[in-house]
Amino acid sequence: MLRALALSVTLACSGCSGVLFACQTDEDCQGGETAGMCAAAGACSFPDEECESGQRYGDHAGDMSGRCVPVEGTTTSATDTSASASSPTSLDDPSTPDDSADTTDPSVGTTTMPLGTSTDVDPTATVTVSDTASDESSTGSLIEDPDLLVWLRFAEKNNDAVANDGVLGGVASCLEDCPDVADGFAEYDGLGDCLAFPSHDALVGGPLTIAAWVWPTDGTRGMFLFGKALTGDSQNSWEMYIQFEELLGQSLGFEMYAPPDVVLVADPPSLEQWTHVAGTWDGETMTLFVDGEGVGEVPNALSTFDDHDVQFGCDDDAGVGVYFYEGWLADMRIYGRALGPMEIAALAGMTPANPDP
Repeated sequence: MLRALALSVTLACSGCSGVLFACQTDEDCQGGETAGMCAAAGACSFPDEECESGQRYGDHAGDMSGRCVPVEGTTTSATDTSASASSPTSLDDPSTPDDSADTTDPSVGTTTMPLGTSTDVDPTATVTVSDTASDESSTGSLIEDPDLLVWLRFAEKNNDAVANDGVLGGVASCLEDCPDVADGFAEYDGLGDCLAFPSHDALVGGPLTIAAWVWPTDGTRGMFLFGKALTGDSQNSWEMYIQFEELLGQSLGFEMYAPPDVVLVADPPSLEQWTHVAGTWDGETMTLFVDGEGVGEVPNALSTFDDHDVQFGCDDDAGVGVYFYEGWLADMRIYGRALGPMEIAALAGMTPANPDP
């Protein structure tokens, strides 16, 4: 497994950046063209000839942001080069969950816990900041929200990975094949394109919101949008997908595994046009939104998590990629809290431009 990304800590101070990305090794400060170093203070720094130490703290180093690293503050940490396994679930009929198909004891290596509560932060409030995860000279429009953990803007592809502009940093790696990524879109071919983002403590157990713009181009089969798998079977901690049944056609599903499966179902996204989909869980209730409108909710006080990756564009059934998505994705987000209806509506009000086939 890839090692967990550095823990993000919100600082209560004035005159500082507000968010510290605490690193443990130099590997926590990688992910772009500029290689970072984990300084002795536990924050990422980057090369700067104007500093005596040759290193300057990045923009996500709390109250140290932008300062030169003291000569005695530089350090070199050992990195973990272990490989990663990927995972998510299946698109079995959500109206008739088959718990007998799960042959793995979910209590082994998993966490089942109730959690809840959120704060009100405008998810569309943006601020232009220096992007130290890539080239320090570049800038980008980032959400000023410490709960926005994963944000795939699909601005560009860097080799076999896509940058995460959420507070966890890092990249989503390509699995079997890479979607075509450019200009805010990711185009999936339905054959093998899939992205995976490594698990993190912040992605396990707590309230969440998943949201994205989807533009499907195939109405004849089930397709996986995004989800976080559980070990050794076809279950997912959470998932959003397009289900297909021969007599009923497609439907949109938002599902969590408590156990058993807790499912919300709605009409499918329209073909060849943008639909905004979002699911929230506050630790007590799951809610499904389509184009900014709540279309259903169901009580759910528990969910089961482990250290599997989050995947975008394909499911993982016991290590096998299935239900590959065909179409475009844009503005893919995972929050560490349940956004309120007005916040979801605000996200749904920012419709992307139409992709060019």
